[in-house]
Amino acid sequence: MSNVVVIFSAIISHITGIEVMFQYEASDNTGDQMPDQFNVTFSTETKFLTKFNLRRAQSFDVDIPLYTLDIDREGFFQSRKVKTAPRKDIGYYHDTNHKAVFCIKRSPETLSNNNSRFHLKAVFQMDNSEYLFDSDDKTPKKPWRNLSLEMYSGPTRTESTTPRSRTTFDHYVYKLELLRSTTLDMFDTRIPPPEVEKTVRWTVINQSTSWSDPPSRRRRNTMRDYYVDEVALIDRLRFEWFLEKANKDYYTARRNIQEHYAMMFSGIDMFYRGILNPLYTIHIRLCKIFVLETTYASSFIDKYASDGKLNSQDALAALEKLFVGPGRAIIGFYDHVILFTGYDLFKYESSGEKVYTYAGSTYVGTMCRTDGTGCAVIEDHRGPDIRIIAHELGHSLSAKHDGDGNDCSNSDRYIMNNGLNRKQTPETKYNPWQFSACSVKYFTKFLTENPSNSRRYHCLAYAIEASADIPDVSNKLLGQFIKPNQQCQLNYGNASYYCKGAENTQIEDICHSMYCRDPLNSDDCKMMEAYIGTSCGDGKICLYGKCVSVPYAPQVDETCVFGDTKEDYCKSFISKFVGNCYQSKHYDLCCGTCNNMSRPIR
Repeated sequence: MSNVVVIFSAIISHITGIEVMFQYEASDNTGDQMPDQFNVTFSTETKFLTKFNLRRAQSFDVDIPLYTLDIDREGFFQSRKVKTAPRKDIGYYHDTNHKAVFCIKRSPETLSNNNSRFHLKAVFQMDNSEYLFDSDDKTPKKPWRNLSLEMYSGPTRTESTTPRSRTTFDHYVYKLELLRSTTLDMFDTRIPPPEVEKTVRWTVINQSTSWSDPPSRRRRNTMRDYYVDEVALIDRLRFEWFLEKANKDYYTARRNIQEHYAMMFSGIDMFYRGILNPLYTIHIRLCKIFVLETTYASSFIDKYASDGKLNSQDALAALEKLFVGPGRAIIGFYDHVILFTGYDLFKYESSGEKVYTYAGSTYVGTMCRTDGTGCAVIEDHRGPDIRIIAHELGHSLSAKHDGDGNDCSNSDRYIMNNGLNRKQTPETKYNPWQFSACSVKYFTKFLTENPSNSRRYHCLAYAIEASADIPDVSNKLLGQFIKPNQQCQLNYGNASYYCKGAENTQIEDICHSMYCRDPLNSDDCKMMEAYIGTSCGDGKICLYGKCVSVPYAPQVDETCVFGDTKEDYCKSFISKFVGNCYQSKHYDLCCGTCNNMSRPIR
């Protein structure tokens, strides 16, 4: 184990100067793997401020899939995956005691002793405030002194065996930026309408209900780990900010977006995993990022904005329409979506007054809903307060504000504070980085009140695999990759499948009324809309609820567009007696197997 100490000079808030001592420990500080541990110290010339003992978040993926969204000439959303090489030169680190999250990158430059140089970005709590640090944000200065440090490994130093590094202050001032104090902005919440699930009666042939897991999700372990699979949507204004910082370099801007939001959600994951509950652990996973780079792609939001201002309720309504309409197949699989906007959010009070102190808006208890309400919008100018994101996610997991119909007090200033109370006491000094007991009760009820065969349980108890992420749909639509049986499983659980029969014999109707077997009631089928691009006839696909002919639609057999309703059942049932294929009710269910096994009657 080797030790290296690197000391910098920095400025913090109103304090005239601060020294930043950066110490890292690694078994191989010259290799291409990131160290597992970093120690970072902040101090002024005259006093120590704080020290972070950072540990690498091993389970957090540094290569978050990133997509750009645009609209083609026909007015359809198109998604293109940004191709990036796997990253070995970056890691995300936590100090849970100080609620600190660091993004640390290995620089191609090295120190004079050939040890690696690192770049740091961080968000952390110190003295009841939250700070943003970026080691690239520096200005030249005259060195006020020249200090050398030595660090030794072990109690006894020998020239032949002990790693040794000598470094000095460099000639820069590093800025430590005050993000905000713990006086939170106000939050807007909305109670969603009841989730409507349309059903039809359907007679089902007696068959086994043993199913394998759907291909796009894997079962989490039996330790009651619940995972929230999150999608981040970055609006045009926010993208333009990153592009400006990157000197109009699109590659750098996209890479910085990927790193920035990965760091943010790594910190949110730290917050939720820090909830001590014997029944479960909550993990927050950023599965993918979508960037609205053009005015066309962002028009569904921009049309509600004026002079850089955006009504938070209009933004939520626009997101809801997007996710049940043209964006549903593009966004793909998710448990929850957050739009990060560069607009200044506001809300109309009952008096008609515009209030601009709102930092975010969301629905309560809509995690995993498929009606478009599982979303939030967050104001994001220079970098969001991690607690704001954690707060909005708390609402989606059914938590109300402290003091809103529960036994907790808003004045205690926990994460689910409504932002109206600004008084701090010694007892509540560190509460803004924790959830109250009431919030934990809301989470517990939301996570555990559903039976194991419910849709919400399946949503949170099965993780979306990275390999099952949205494909590059530059030339193909999602419905061509995800067939109706799989669409039903993704919406209603792995025991569901596409219902075929007398109630829905017109194949074109699948575009607006596709029925899926209800896993909780074998006599019922639930209605959903087929994914965009789903085949609905020979040379036809579903586009926004309609079955249309397009030149790029695949050629299919209109008597058997989707194959078997349930493959395992059909292979077993038809193989026993091929003659079953000549009965229409069996052929409708098992046309794929029948076409492969049966012979025409002569």
